[in-house]
Parts: sequence; structure tokens; C-alpha cells
Amino acid sequence: MSGIKRLYILILILYLGLAAGLFFYVRWLGSRSYQERNVFINRFTAQVSSRDDELTSELIEEIYTLEKSSYKSQFGSDILPDKISYVSLEDKIPNESDYGDQRVAYVYDEYGNISGLLLFEYAENDNKHYLTYLVVIAGSLLIIIAFIIYLQIRILKPFEDLTDYAVKISKNELSQKLPESRNRYFGRFIWGVNMLSDQIQGDKERIGKLMKERQTMLTTIAHGIKTPVSNITLYASSIETGLYQSDKKPNQVDAEIAAKIEKNAGDINRLVEEMINTSSTGMVDFEPKIQAFYINEVEDFIREEYSNRLAVQRIPLEIDSCQNAMINSDKSGILRILTQLMENAIKYGDGTGIKVSIDKQEEGYYFSVKNKGKSLPENEIPYIFGSFWRGSNAQGIKGSGIGLFEARTIASRLGGDIYVKQDDGEIEFIVFIEK
Repeated sequence: MSGIKRLYILILILYLGLAAGLFFYVRWLGSRSYQERNVFINRFTAQVSSRDDELTSELIEEIYTLEKSSYKSQFGSDILPDKISYVSLEDKIPNESDYGDQRVAYVYDEYGNISGLLLFEYAENDNKHYLTYLVVIAGSLLIIIAFIIYLQIRILKPFEDLTDYAVKISKNELSQKLPESRNRYFGRFIWGVNMLSDQIQGDKERIGKLMKERQTMLTTIAHGIKTPVSNITLYASSIETGLYQSDKKPNQVDAEIAAKIEKNAGDINRLVEEMINTSSTGMVDFEPKIQAFYINEVEDFIREEYSNRLAVQRIPLEIDSCQNAMINSDKSGILRILTQLMENAIKYGDGTGIKVSIDKQEEGYYFSVKNKGKSLPENEIPYIFGSFWRGSNAQGIKGSGIGLFEARTIASRLGGDIYVKQDDGEIEFIVFIEK
């Protein structure tokens, strides 16, 4: 989503540029208006000061009324004041600050002394443009920020979660569904994705059962073929050595035919072995894609994927991670392994807690998942990673018996392995991945 963040920054930069341009434009308008009003005020004051009769407010108003149309054609209606008043000052020199926002101009007598002042009243002062500008800019900025926040929370964040969820489904890293939402944009879509997830899980279970049946059938056929083929090989060998001849000497023609039979039987045995091996290894769809990533990314995945779920089930989760070292391996493969081990710890554990440890050693990296639960008999431990094998502690627990087989296969393809340790009701799976 870094592209979206860059878009946000670009929008704000464009907005600030536009705001700055508007500011200078409004400032120019205000300055121009101020200067034009000064020109009018100076001209009107000069006109009034040149009169010989005594100035009064009534006379000033009369002069302004008579000349208003002429001034309007010269300066425009925005430059003309709404009212002009005269204040006679005989004893006190006036202070412009006493008259607030009104524009003031002094009137001088023939001797250069202040005789009074003119008050020019404007309904709109010179700062109105700035105030309007500030209100518009501040309001629009708040609207943009509110829209960005809404867009991020209501649309982009749910979409980002959906994107990550789809990737997890494709990589078999899924452990829980998306939380249901009434979001009008994605609520129904989330519901549909969860239904799709259920469908995929159901299909996966059915495929697992079919694969188990196929494996059983192939094993049965293989053993059924190997026994008669072994007998054929034995008979061919006996014929080749002349065992069935009366003089116990091999017949040249029979020996050649027996050698061919023995060779064909050997080919059949190799095909059977290859068929069994292919049926087992083909159950795991995984091709390593090695790339560099940080160990903390694995820790973050476990916390994000399992913290809420385990909190609901009241199962404590402890993660003990080494320094944030970099590892060159297939992150998706490692996450698939740990997902399987975490699921087993939840299903077969007693709920007292799960501990995940990540450590870096000279020879490679170690990932450990430890929990307490019902122990397996020692004689079952060697078979725990076999395909479709389920232990005696799995009675009544849903599963296919292929998870640990898949985990070990992936570890093997990454140049590592999985080990299991059991001690006093505590079971620990240790994944080793070479550097």
C-alpha cells in the first residue's frame, strides 16, 4: 500500500500548492483594493479641502451624493465607501485608532493645521478577503483529511486485509477466517470469501481422503505385484542356473530367455518403487523460492495469525525470538510448517499454553513449537511424520494425517528437517533450516 501513501502525499502537496497560490492571489486582490481605496480617499479629501465654505457632515454627504456616480464610473462600486462623515476638531488632535476599522483622512485648513477629519465607512473591510480565504482553506483541508481517514479506515484497510487473506489462502498459510463485518463496501464480500475458505478447506479434506485411498490402493497393488514378480525373478534365476535340468547344467537358449525375464521383472520392480515414491512425494505441492527476509517477519506472522484466536480460547502464547537476523530461505514454506505445528498444538494440546522459540546457530536456524497434552506411546514416535498416519491420541479429533508429513517434506526441500522431543507430557517439534 506504499503507492496509496505516496498518492496521499501527492494530494496534500498539490493542495498546499493550490492553497499557497490562492493565498497570494487573495493577498494581491486585497492589496489592490487597499491601494485603489487610498487613491479615492486622497482625491475626495483633496476635493473637500479645496472648498472655502465651512465643512459639515451634511455638506460632505451632499458632495458625496452628487459626485458618487462619477466616482463609481472611475473606481467601481467596491472602492466607494457606504458613508462619509465629517468630524470637526477644534480642541483635540485626532488619533486614527479611536475610529476602529473606519478609514480616516485628515482635513487641513489654509494654514496647514488640522481642522477635522473624514471618516470613510466600508461594510466590507480590507481583511474580508483573508478571512474568507482562511475559512475556505481550513474547511477544505479538514474535509480532505476526514475523507482520507475515512478512505483509509473504511475501504483501504479492509481491502489490504482481504489482499493478505487471499495470499494466505493461496499459500496454505490460513489458520482463521476474516472477522465478519457490516462494512457496506466489503461486508458481503468478506462473507463470500469466508465461504470460499470453508469450501477450500472442505475440498482439501476430501482431496486428502482421496489421496489416502489412492495411496492405500497403490500400496496394495504394489505389494500385490512385487510378490509374484519376486517369484518370477526366482524362477528365472533357477532356470538360468540350470536348476531344473536333469544334469543341473544350464541350457543356452533357456538361460538367455530366463535372463530377459529376470531383466523385465527388475524393470517392473523399479516401476513399482517409483510409483510408490511418486505417489508420496506428489502429495505436497511446494517448490522452494529462496529469498532474504528477517526472522521478525516470522514472529509477526505468528502474533498476527494466532494472538486473537488463542486469546478467545484462553490459551497463553509465548514467543521467544533471537535477534532480528536475516535468513535466506523460503518464507512461505517456513510459515506453512509453523502453521501446521501451531494447528497441531491447538488441536492436541491441553490448553495450558504454547511456546514458540526462534534461534540462530552456526549451522542454521531453529524454530520450535512446544505444548503440553496427551503423550504418544514411544513406539508411535517413529511413524509420526508418515503420510496419512495418525496417532492414538487423535481419536475423535478431525484431521487427515498428512500435516506433519507435509511439514517434514517442505523442511527437507529447504535443506532441513523436523525433530520431535517428548518429555513428561510435553511435546516439542523442532524445525531446522540450514543457512
